[in-house]
Amino acid sequence: MLGNKPFVAVVLAALVLIALPCRAKDPDWIEVHSQHFSVVSDAGDRRAREVALRFEQMYFVFGTLFSKQTVNTPVPLEIVAFRNTHELRDFVPLWKGKPVQVAGLYQGGQDRNFILLDLSVEDPYQVVFHEYAHLLLNGNYPPTQLWFDEGFAQYFSTIQVQVKGNQVQMGLAPQGAYETLRGNPLFHTTDLFSVRHDSKVYNENGDYRSLFYEQSWLYVHYLFDTKKMDQAAKYFSLTQSQQVPIAQALQQAFGMDAAHFDREIHDYLNGDRMYGYTIDLPEMETMIYTSEKLRPLDSQAILADVHLHSPDYIEKSVDEFQQILGADPDNAVAHRGLGYAYLLQNQFSKAAPHFERAAVLNSKDPRVHYYSAYLMHEQAEASGTEENWPGMLAHLQTAIRLDPQFPDAYNLLASVQIEQGATDAALESSKAAIGLSPRNLQFQTVFGQCLIAAGKWDDAEAIFQRLKLSDDPVISANASKNLELIEQYKTHGAPSHMVRDYPVYKEKEWGTNGTQMTQAGFKTTENPAETSASPSAASAQKPAPVKIDKRPIRFLKGTLVNVDCARDSSALLHVAVHTSTGQKVWSMSIADRDKLVLVGTDSFSCEWNGQKVAVNYREASSDKGDLVSLEIQ
Repeated sequence: MLGNKPFVAVVLAALVLIALPCRAKDPDWIEVHSQHFSVVSDAGDRRAREVALRFEQMYFVFGTLFSKQTVNTPVPLEIVAFRNTHELRDFVPLWKGKPVQVAGLYQGGQDRNFILLDLSVEDPYQVVFHEYAHLLLNGNYPPTQLWFDEGFAQYFSTIQVQVKGNQVQMGLAPQGAYETLRGNPLFHTTDLFSVRHDSKVYNENGDYRSLFYEQSWLYVHYLFDTKKMDQAAKYFSLTQSQQVPIAQALQQAFGMDAAHFDREIHDYLNGDRMYGYTIDLPEMETMIYTSEKLRPLDSQAILADVHLHSPDYIEKSVDEFQQILGADPDNAVAHRGLGYAYLLQNQFSKAAPHFERAAVLNSKDPRVHYYSAYLMHEQAEASGTEENWPGMLAHLQTAIRLDPQFPDAYNLLASVQIEQGATDAALESSKAAIGLSPRNLQFQTVFGQCLIAAGKWDDAEAIFQRLKLSDDPVISANASKNLELIEQYKTHGAPSHMVRDYPVYKEKEWGTNGTQMTQAGFKTTENPAETSASPSAASAQKPAPVKIDKRPIRFLKGTLVNVDCARDSSALLHVAVHTSTGQKVWSMSIADRDKLVLVGTDSFSCEWNGQKVAVNYREASSDKGDLVSLEIQ
């Protein structure tokens, strides 16, 4: 429930490099802040401001394309602009032990994203803007299909800012796109729209993969050029929320069947209507920029943090952080970075003191407080001890107070609030997380679990039915387990505090005209037939109250020692769990073994012994519990 461990992803751009000679003396590093960006650079104040301006311009363009006044960035972005190729080479991925040649590099992570640029080349931006487009979609547009994500990233990456006139040129074709599109038979629309992250076409290099990218760009170009983004929004609502088949959704959203859409795209590619256009930019050169010279150890800490987010340099980053702290024991950035490095390696006892020290040195850093709360959870999970809920709650509330746009903190807070029985607050926290990061499937999983705790089983079921179709196997498996739990509650009932009414949650809009699209299965307006029902009819349909059980549902893994079955369908399971102090045997009671939710097996057996199991239970005492579900592994 509390989320996956942080992950690191690296995407790079292989471009032609034009190296500049290194200066005899290492340059000073500065940090420039614009309205929405931070740029760290050793190329001087003017060049750093130019980089910040370029990103502000692209930020504005994205907001214009999707009619958004505020553009969310769920994960902080740090831009590092190197003065030459030689310096960038110390941070690029390695191939057979040697640095690959790149001019721009994007490194993504759950806690922080980095864009690295080589300012000695003519245009280091194109491929990093492809990945920056994905980052912007993740924070500002509900889930779509893969073709739209990649097509828009291609479309966004080719935007050219004109040096004079404060304009940008839109709709330029990626290099080689026309040759690929006009030299090969195109995918049928339904085939293109069916490609997933686990599809062969998307994962294997070759002509089909290239065609997928270029044809996806073509469709996005068509949608923007012909002003059909509102129809596209309706299409995504049908396919992503309501699971309407692609062919049927095309007819409903665009008013044409798949064959007609094929012809439309073919004619668009080969006709004379396809063109680029320009849009005006506001005056940004005179916007407020601030810059400060960084102390050498502070710039080294930032660069060590870059290394930490690259798989090839993680161990090196640990050494760098330790060296910085040896010279400056009060360097807050180094403490935070080293703590996070240990957290990634599950060395919790080493991570804790660095987060504690970072919080003292910079109490206004929201991520230090979030890391501290996350660390508390990981320590408890690893040791099998009780969670420090008050401590986690305090750190998360502080993180959100310092950064109200911090989706991970809201998501973890929702999980803490569920465990404490604060269901209303958990729902609001979870909705805030999804509002800031609408594509995060883990956030949607937690929201579904909040709905289960609130007794909104139909709404939760709609979410988990959609998540079950995810091409992420972990998300899909988790959704299946939650669906089984919902079925148990529907069959046998649940505490009466779970059957209250809560406001309908509206997801981020797909459209560009402010039209709201709802989360899977949620209604945006009341049904007149339902609201006109008489009070007596409503009370007649209300489920009978059941005995309240406010104990939180907990989880553990272990070995099933044996099963004692009684004649009245009850049973007692003995589950052995390894802890830091040895082995502990839990006694798990089952009121009716024929009605127990089972995973990994079709039927209950009184002969089980020695199986690896995972159980959900409500704690009765220090070594006894009441079983909710049982998974045979």
